[in-house]
Amino acid sequence: MRAPDSKLFMKINSGTSERGSVLVTALITITILTMICATSLYVASQNTNAGMQTASWQQALSGAESAVDQAFNTLNIEAAATTNLQHRQAWANWLSVNSSSLPTTRPSGGSNGGPNTLASPPTSGKYYYLIPSDITFQQGVEGNNSVSSWVTIDTAGLRLDHYGNQWYRVRATGQAGAPGRKRVSNQRLDNDLRKLSLIFDRKAGGTVSSPVASRTIEVIAAPNPTNVLAYGVLMRNSINLQGSIHMVIDSFDSTNSTKSTNGQYDSAKAQSHGNVATVNSTGSNLSNQTVNGNLAYSGPTIQGTGGVTGTISTPFNASVPDTSDPTGSPSSILSGVLPMSLIASGTQSNPTLVKINSDFALSSGTFSIVNGSSNGSNPVYITIWVTGQFQMSGGSNGSITQGPNVHVTWVVDGNITATGGTATSQNGTAPYTTFIGVGTGTVSIGGNSNFIAALNAPGYNITVSGSGSLIGSVIGNSLSMQGSGTIHYDEALAPTNSSNLIGTFGFASWFEDNSDPARGQTF
Repeated sequence: MRAPDSKLFMKINSGTSERGSVLVTALITITILTMICATSLYVASQNTNAGMQTASWQQALSGAESAVDQAFNTLNIEAAATTNLQHRQAWANWLSVNSSSLPTTRPSGGSNGGPNTLASPPTSGKYYYLIPSDITFQQGVEGNNSVSSWVTIDTAGLRLDHYGNQWYRVRATGQAGAPGRKRVSNQRLDNDLRKLSLIFDRKAGGTVSSPVASRTIEVIAAPNPTNVLAYGVLMRNSINLQGSIHMVIDSFDSTNSTKSTNGQYDSAKAQSHGNVATVNSTGSNLSNQTVNGNLAYSGPTIQGTGGVTGTISTPFNASVPDTSDPTGSPSSILSGVLPMSLIASGTQSNPTLVKINSDFALSSGTFSIVNGSSNGSNPVYITIWVTGQFQMSGGSNGSITQGPNVHVTWVVDGNITATGGTATSQNGTAPYTTFIGVGTGTVSIGGNSNFIAALNAPGYNITVSGSGSLIGSVIGNSLSMQGSGTIHYDEALAPTNSSNLIGTFGFASWFEDNSDPARGQTF
């Protein structure tokens, strides 16, 4: 036989080796692709599960926030109620429990109350609770299709405000099922943040039949007085404290010797009720200047609030009504060269009305308003209507004085200016004098002048500059304080009773309670 061809043998051996190498390469490639697919599937599964849990977690927040809104709506309806029926309607469907310990799980019953039986807010040692209707989402949304919630209201030992109105704690919980496997996220921070009840019930202890996302919000409800004189500063729009030197908004009480000296502001006796409020905070900046009082606002977050010593609450929805000129026939009409004194002899309901058909300009001398009663000491009232501008300027040579018990209301159709060391002393205290700005205009208080009055000019842009002081209260369109200007609210202007004083409740604080009470973690 012929010996094998060595060349043929080598060719066959080479082909077998090549086929083996291809097979190994294919197996390795398939293994790698399988691992990639498995990893991708695992990641996709984790992401899907995390996405569902995130959606449920956000839905639970929607449930809690919706319940908070219902609680605030109830408080606002209660504040506006004037009859027993309206009070009962405000608290319809709320239940009362005689306990100061709030529930950590959804209540199942109540005591000492029920639908349409409660007629007043909760008092110390009890709480009211409401179980709203479930929130239902459309089919096909990520997360759960419905959210349940409950909310409580109690006093929580909170203080009364300056007028005796109660603050309240509102605590709401929203719960949503978390579809998917009972599996934690591959992101530890997500797990620490959300604290989902996958197997163990983090609120009540025990186990859950299916995963649940639960979120609890605690909000402090602060009453916003409806009377505009309850505020030292009340603006329709922006408030800006732009001084480079320390400036102050605070309060005192001209009728209380412990809060004033001889009825005058005394920094050593200053009080912390210089409350500031604005309906539209757009463009506002307090520049961390001192505000010894509370701040209430609606609109964008106010910048530079580090100097506010009281609470900061939102929203603020008090009405700031327009002003108007007097009606009725004036007892006298003046123009041209004005006299240096007027006589007041009217009553509060029917004041003496004097119309000045020109500017009121005082740069020197003393303008006096005299008590025209028979014995010169009875309370008398006068309204002075200025169709032009009110101007006090020219150094400290010009001043206005009022006799004992003379109450003056200035109604000004033009700009109001008090600069250069002038003083509107008006018996020395704001309760005796009111300035009303009609329409739109400006108020300028500057130099080292002391403008002592209750200023009500809702359409006016107000500037306090230099070392000028506004002592009383101010209502305007906008406020700009420059230099070292100050505002000292006279609490004697405030309402004398708290009945029907609350307009709305604002959010004084917002806190999400992410505790785990079943495991002993509380905050």
